[in-house]
Amino acid sequence: MWDVKIYEGPVDLPIGQVIASVRENPELDEAGCIALYLGIVRGVSEDGREVESFLVEGDRDEVEKLLRHLAARLEGRWGVIDVRIHLVMGRLSVGDPILLVVVAGEYREDVLQAVKDAVDAIKSLKVLRKTEVLRQGE
Repeated sequence: MWDVKIYEGPVDLPIGQVIASVRENPELDEAGCIALYLGIVRGVSEDGREVESFLVEGDRDEVEKLLRHLAARLEGRWGVIDVRIHLVMGRLSVGDPILLVVVAGEYREDVLQAVKDAVDAIKSLKVLRKTEVLRQGE
């Protein structure tokens, strides 16, 4: 089972509800692990400058199509039972959530690798434009 949701931010992602929905998966009795990744807007850029906000843009339909393809592909891996991807688009402030990836599966090695692969794939999507807005004078 998998699910993808895109929000217009800022928004608090429903982490508890997402975990609860994963736990309702009838195949969950085969799982030994649920792992999640919660990406947030960092306050300092990679080169040390102060970030004021973060802008996530892209064609929502195209982004959703690619995320659905990714979730289905990950869910098809050996040992992975459930994949949930929630992405926030729009102008976000420091500390706001951007991305939630939840994966349930049989063994932690497979689950953690699926989470890492999902995050890496999403960060490299060409249809998703991410822009740090730096504080004035930075």
